[in-house]
Parts: sequence; C-alpha cells; structure tokens
Amino acid sequence: MRSVRKLCVLVVLLMLPLLSVAGATVSYLLPLNSDIGQIIEPEAGTIEAYAKEALTTAYSPQWIERYIPPSLARGFTHTYDELLASILPVETIQMGRGVHRTQLWEVPFVIREPTYRWGSMVWMDQSDGRWALLSISLSE
Repeated sequence: MRSVRKLCVLVVLLMLPLLSVAGATVSYLLPLNSDIGQIIEPEAGTIEAYAKEALTTAYSPQWIERYIPPSLARGFTHTYDELLASILPVETIQMGRGVHRTQLWEVPFVIREPTYRWGSMVWMDQSDGRWALLSISLSE
C-alpha cells in the first residue's frame, strides 16, 4: 500500500512540469470549489479583477455607467436592478478563473456571507479595450 502511494506521488510530481507547459496553472494555496472550480486571487488588470471590483462596489447610477454599455443600460437595469441592489457591495467573495469564449469572458464567483451563493458574470471585450457586463446569474 505504501508503494502505491509513493508511486502516485511520484507520478503527480512528474506531471506538474507538463501541466505548466500546457498552460494550466495549479494553485496549491487556494482550494477548489465544487460550484465554480479553482479559487483564484485575481491579478491586477485581469477580467477576474475587474469582475471582483464590480461585485465589491455599491450599486448606483455610477456603477451602471462604469460597467454597462449605454446601449444595454435600460434593459440591464430592468432585468437585474433588484438583484444587484440586494447583493452589492459584496464583502466576502471568492473568484474563479474566467473562461474565454471568442469576445466573451465568463467569470465565476462565490458569495460566502450572509448566504452562500454562487454565480457567473458574462463580460464582453470591447474594441476600445474596456469590458462591458452583459449578464449575471446567481444561484443558492
């Protein structure tokens, strides 16, 4: 039994360099979450950091101007106004790694308190280098 365990550890250690070559990054300090995957600490300038900033900022007309494109503002506020007013600003949040899909990024997150909730935000990479929030989903 000990030799099997040693063999497993050896295989994992030998595979780590291959994972980094393939572009996968493994965090040994932050846990996996069953709802959103690998928890990350967003790096400055990334979509995950921008999404975290949006979630930890109070919902206001300035919030809408900053994160929502003017062409979508009316429909977005009609759809998400009550939800965002009830949860923002979030104080205890964990971010997951964003998933890039053409011009869109899906960024998962977990709200820990007062009620455990998880969700995702869909952002569009605009041609001027800014991000525009298109949708947000939240589950309990």
